[in-house]
Amino acid sequence: MKTRYSILSALSLAAFAATAFVGGCSSDDAASTLPTTVKDAGTTKDATAATDSGSTTADAGTTPVVDSGTTPTVDAGSCSNVSTLHPPSPDAGTATIYCPFSSVGDAGNQRCQSGTQHCCETPSGSGSPSSCESAATPCAIPRSVDWGCQDPVADCKDGAKPVCCAAGATIGLGAPGCGNFARSMTGTACVAASACTGIVMCTDDSECPAGKTCIPFSKAGAQVGGCN
Repeated sequence: MKTRYSILSALSLAAFAATAFVGGCSSDDAASTLPTTVKDAGTTKDATAATDSGSTTADAGTTPVVDSGTTPTVDAGSCSNVSTLHPPSPDAGTATIYCPFSSVGDAGNQRCQSGTQHCCETPSGSGSPSSCESAATPCAIPRSVDWGCQDPVADCKDGAKPVCCAAGATIGLGAPGCGNFARSMTGTACVAASACTGIVMCTDDSECPAGKTCIPFSKAGAQVGGCN
């Protein structure tokens, strides 16, 4: 009887231990499954949000800086067509002031009479052609370039005013392969030798003060020269 009781007790203990073991395993699986699920969901959501918002911010932050930083630095005047010097033609007589965009029909551009006329080169979009006007008549259209002279020898024959001057203007030097251009130039006029405070106009080195040379530049529709 004692032996039988011992066997039954041993079997009961074994069954209890097995039940506890199975319960312990089930508890461990559930515990490990829950963190895994939370971790995966949290990682996926966080990673996606961080990647998407980060990319969007980087794109929005990069594009405007490149565009706004580059466009305003471009100088249209620094790469005009390369120009050349145009001394007056020997057979031009007194018609030595070239008047750009003054052509009407097939007549070609006019050349104004030095001393008695000046060229009023009208601005682009004005709807009016340039024209030779009497020296006493101012240019009628605002922002016209007033060409009173282009070459000092041919156009400034008054001994008291031998210099062809673009008052207040300066020559801008173009980049390699580009032409030179004028800044703040509104016209030219014959003045006294000591009175020019801008570009001294020329078509040849011999017309420039000592130490300077005549270089070509463009202004509106004219290719002219200035001492530099």
